[in-house]
Amino acid sequence: MMVFCALVFLVAGVAAAQMDAGPYHILHKKGAIYDSDTGWNLNTPPYYAGSDWAVDFIYNSQGVSILHRDGAIWNETAGWDMTVYYPTSDYATALEYLRDLTGCWNVRSAIWDFWESDPGTIGGDHEYRDETEQYILITDQVGTRIYGQTCEWVGEGWECDLFEGTVIGDHVTIVQHNSDAEGDRITTFVGLVFWDETRGCWALKGNCTGTDLIDVGGEAGGFGGFEAWKGLPCPPPDPEL
Repeated sequence: MMVFCALVFLVAGVAAAQMDAGPYHILHKKGAIYDSDTGWNLNTPPYYAGSDWAVDFIYNSQGVSILHRDGAIWNETAGWDMTVYYPTSDYATALEYLRDLTGCWNVRSAIWDFWESDPGTIGGDHEYRDETEQYILITDQVGTRIYGQTCEWVGEGWECDLFEGTVIGDHVTIVQHNSDAEGDRITTFVGLVFWDETRGCWALKGNCTGTDLIDVGGEAGGFGGFEAWKGLPCPPPDPEL
């Protein structure tokens, strides 16, 4: 009995330590949306009494979008999109947005580099690179998967590494993996897609980290922030030597 009681207490303790699921939204088949914090939104649109039209919804940088069972999409910013609307077809069941990020993105970054020159001795330096010294080229996008290369100016030419990544809604992840005679290196960019009011274009902003994957001494890595956009010529002209 004592063992059983201890087990029940342990399980209850683990459950109590878990976080609440957080606020949630529920889509009504007539287009209304219930917010657990604010209650029902019965504005028209999207709520149409007597019409069982709504089958799926999603939130992104333009607000909420709701899928009509016949294929139309209502967005709170852009209104109705009737491109693939087929009346009475009742064919649509799920909604997904895929941002097209293919193309060349100028990158500006500030990175804190660190390295181990001798066992137990760590050095570091801050490095700023502007948009003429590095870029991200996204060559292919298949669904949520993106492919391409990241390139930076290294004094006498461009050095590029292949990457794979994902874009899910407004969230972007790029993982660069390079192997050479000096060992393996991984650099990861994680951020969001933003509308840049100043430049009048979409931008990527977030954090980046990098590290060597070797165990023979001289390990190095870095961390910092980045932003990228398509507003400048890309690839940029070779910086002056």
